[in-house]
Amino acid sequence: MKATTLKKLLIAANIYKDGRFLKDAVVTTKTLHGFTKEMTSLLVEYTRVFPRSLREDYVRKPVLQLNVILGMMGLKVKKVGRSQSDNQSEIFYRLDIQTFEGQKNLSHERKYGIPFDKKVAQAVNEAHMKYGAYREDILIA
Repeated sequence: MKATTLKKLLIAANIYKDGRFLKDAVVTTKTLHGFTKEMTSLLVEYTRVFPRSLREDYVRKPVLQLNVILGMMGLKVKKVGRSQSDNQSEIFYRLDIQTFEGQKNLSHERKYGIPFDKKVAQAVNEAHMKYGAYREDILIA
């Protein structure tokens, strides 16, 4: 139930799609309207599953609530830009790549018992493309 609730909220925030985080997705308070709407519709379920993590001001400050949710997974969004026009300011946020990569590495290490190595992963992907299946002998060379 926790995973389903989190997925619904992350999809509504436009930072998660098809089982993957969208690392290049940029959000603002204005673009998180769907997130606040989904948060409101899941309010009872959310507060039952995560009793102490709901901010009272989640509608006015959706980025802070999004960071609370991402924080449960060791992630966060960070400010990447600002737009100023007609006395209105808009702040742009994106997934923090450092925390994302750190969590990806930690997850890989927990799953396989070895740290994530980008070069090895690339070699494995190339082998998949070339041979169409996983072959352990390719990694031994």
